[in-house]
Amino acid sequence: MTDERDAAVPAVDPFDLAGDVAAALRDRTAAWTFLDRFTREWAPVLPVDHQPGWDAYVMDTAAARLGVPLPAALREGYALLGGREDLTGEVTAVLVPPGELRLHDGVGAGDDAGVLVLHRDGTPDAALGIRVADLGQDDPPVVEGGEQDGWHPYLDRVSTAFLDLVLWQWMTTWPDAHHDVLLDPDDPARTVLDTHCTPLALAHPGGRYYLAGEDTLLCTAGSRVVLAAARTPAGLDAARALLPGTWQRAADAL
Repeated sequence: MTDERDAAVPAVDPFDLAGDVAAALRDRTAAWTFLDRFTREWAPVLPVDHQPGWDAYVMDTAAARLGVPLPAALREGYALLGGREDLTGEVTAVLVPPGELRLHDGVGAGDDAGVLVLHRDGTPDAALGIRVADLGQDDPPVVEGGEQDGWHPYLDRVSTAFLDLVLWQWMTTWPDAHHDVLLDPDDPARTVLDTHCTPLALAHPGGRYYLAGEDTLLCTAGSRVVLAAARTPAGLDAARALLPGTWQRAADAL
């Protein structure tokens, strides 16, 4: 006889990282669902003082101070991930807190006349932002650059930019992941990526994400580097075996 209490517990769908990324690029609600699931299953909060995201009152205060609307997707991303500096950037590359959001001058006139910067790096022209002309959209496109060299298209949605930001941070700085870098991959190695790994629908500007096995992400960075990050040492070892070549940290350990 089935226990009614057991029957009332809903089944949890398995986390299909590749499939859920594809869905997240079509719908921003799916993007937040993916990021919530990813942060819980691949990047649970470390035992340090991480603050929760920023609520509607804080975002309303920022919008009133700036005198411009803040897009729904920006508000939702800040509410979900505003306190996760480990996944949105830390030290020099940071998600700009609501109280520090500023409108920056663009290069040119019209639609290029101003940008709301939401993420900034330590270098002069490595910020991410939204053109002021696009702030009325729910999920507007994101630009990259700075006041010195101007702003250029980056990704087509704010929700997609948050998705890319979290995956990139997890791949490069997440302390509980196991990282390595393959330098100067040859043509056979790139063929292996395309035939033995699952390409994610999200293409990182300058590269592409791949899923290798169940717990390892790979990302090409230009034509000369492949980054690898795994949840387990075994996953990283499998990635190294899959793509032979000069793995930087493996060589350092010899």
